[in-house]
Amino acid sequence: MKYDIQVIKNENLPDSLIDFLNYLETIKSASVNTITGYKADLIVFFRFMMIYTGKVQADLVEFEEIDIR
Repeated sequence: MKYDIQVIKNENLPDSLIDFLNYLETIKSASVNTITGYKADLIVFFRFMMIYTGKVQADLVEFEEIDIR
């Protein structure tokens, strides 16, 4: 039997985020749109937290370029 499960891989994302997105797809059977939405929202949240915790200075880098690994 063949399953249509695609493992999300991206070197620019933290392992915990990749694991969560894979969990949504495999265990919770979330739709592609749901997973895409969660991914976008969590990337923005992780970038915000990098600035908020002082790990990145917002005036030195563009928001979209913040590395969240």
